[in-house]
Amino acid sequence: MPAELYIAANFTAEPIAEVLDFWLRELGWPAAPRFAPFDQVFQTLLDPAGGFARNESGGLNLLLVKPDLWSEDDRLALLEYLEQHRFAAPVILVWCPPGESPRLAASVAGVEVLTSEEILAQYPVERTLDPIAERAGRIPYTREAFTAIGTAVMRRWHALRQTPAKVIAVDADNTLWAGVCGEEGPGGVSVTPAHQAFQQALVAQREQGKLLILASKNNEADVWETFAANAAMVLRREDFVEARINWRPKSENLAEVASTLGLGLDSFVLLDDDPRECEEVSAGAPGVKVLPVAGADLSQLLTHYWPLDQLRVTEEDRQRQLYYQQAAERSRFEAQARNFGDFLQGLRLVMEFEPVNEANLGRAAQLTQRTNQMNVSTRRRTQGEITTWLADGSREGWVVAVRDRFGDYGAVGLLLLEFAGGVTQVDTLLLSCRALGRGVEHRMMRYVAERARAAGCERVEVEYRPTPRSVPARDFVQSLPGPAVEDLLTWEFSPEAAPVRGAESTVVRSAAAGVDYARIARDLSHVNGIRAAMLRGRGPADLPAGTDLETRVAVLWAELLHLE
Repeated sequence: MPAELYIAANFTAEPIAEVLDFWLRELGWPAAPRFAPFDQVFQTLLDPAGGFARNESGGLNLLLVKPDLWSEDDRLALLEYLEQHRFAAPVILVWCPPGESPRLAASVAGVEVLTSEEILAQYPVERTLDPIAERAGRIPYTREAFTAIGTAVMRRWHALRQTPAKVIAVDADNTLWAGVCGEEGPGGVSVTPAHQAFQQALVAQREQGKLLILASKNNEADVWETFAANAAMVLRREDFVEARINWRPKSENLAEVASTLGLGLDSFVLLDDDPRECEEVSAGAPGVKVLPVAGADLSQLLTHYWPLDQLRVTEEDRQRQLYYQQAAERSRFEAQARNFGDFLQGLRLVMEFEPVNEANLGRAAQLTQRTNQMNVSTRRRTQGEITTWLADGSREGWVVAVRDRFGDYGAVGLLLLEFAGGVTQVDTLLLSCRALGRGVEHRMMRYVAERARAAGCERVEVEYRPTPRSVPARDFVQSLPGPAVEDLLTWEFSPEAAPVRGAESTVVRSAAAGVDYARIARDLSHVNGIRAAMLRGRGPADLPAGTDLETRVAVLWAELLHLE
């Protein structure tokens, strides 16, 4: 059965279908909403042949619950069931408006929980409830409320399916401030409250693990003097892990930064006010997601730019900038070493293997979603999917942490192993690129052999699934001495054979290709804009341009009269 979007609710939820259909078309996802019978939530969960049970990992199981229609016992029973049972497809549980979400509902292992507070904070509506429709057909919500709920659901599903951007490259003049520092002088530009709010939003993104890059066509001294001369600036020079301030094409500068950081260009977002610069980067570095910011509410634009959505912030995310600063120190140390062997010996690497547990589960899932080069199977998994996979007693998982004389790399590796019939199957062996090429992956493989021997296995089999990015993983698998446990236990890393640690491939993930995220952030960030876009999609006639109030009136009449 193909993956699908399957929905169960304790109210009549079918009006949300038009919203979900709209977003599925916007994202280019081949799925269609299907609904369980009215008010059959528990029956759907318990049915071994039902829609939830049959749905596959590429689909979504959606639970829409209006809390005041159930007793507290019913709500707690739902949470307890979801804690104890897993489905192949991810589950999003939505506590629909109005009012506060039930206690204990913020976190359910293996389930994405979306609260009414989160929905209405992202997509506020003036009126959520429709008492007439409620009496007529148990339809509790206005079309605007259904639009807010459906949009928040699709945005959360998008965050589940897509790896968030890692790098934000931002222009300076007329982006971080108003004015051109080279013409008006460092003290002549204006850092308005709107620019301060935008800079604060960038700081928040940095604290979530995004790397900030300054990319400006300017004289470098003028730019840094502008930072120093304006007390209103929220960002500081040290907030940027790299800067390219020169007169070269920005596409070349970004490619150079990508190589320096060892990241793919498709993990970059460029924020720039100049349409010509945006076009140049789109043409010269097609993997970069470009967000034009001219004339926009900057902080609002950033808030609604879906590629920046991040479901959870791990300790590694909070420390990411420090990790890259330490990486720069290692690079300087490597440049001073006589050879690569001396460099590795001087690093004094230490590795720790910790079983996958509740504390590191989020990072384990994040590694499967973000690691591309040294990833033998490239299986992307959510926390719930890892928990479900490990529930089988013949399987185990290990998170690998690394540190050296310069500091922690953090949790950078993951092993998922299955033992059966005297064979250890390596389902997942992955390592972040910042620890690649230093013998860590070889020590991980020896650890696999140690676990295999402890389980009574004589052979280790590694499934390699090729991708355009996983050349280091392919080379690593081809270099293995063979499947025999005893051979792997004595296998040693040779510094001379270390893989080249370059930038990741710039191939764009196909699921995101063609999506106009800038349009979503600019025009589809509020319910009225989404409703207007939905109506435009129904027929050839566009709504007339006008004020927000005029658009709302046009939408209202079009819906009342069922105009195509």
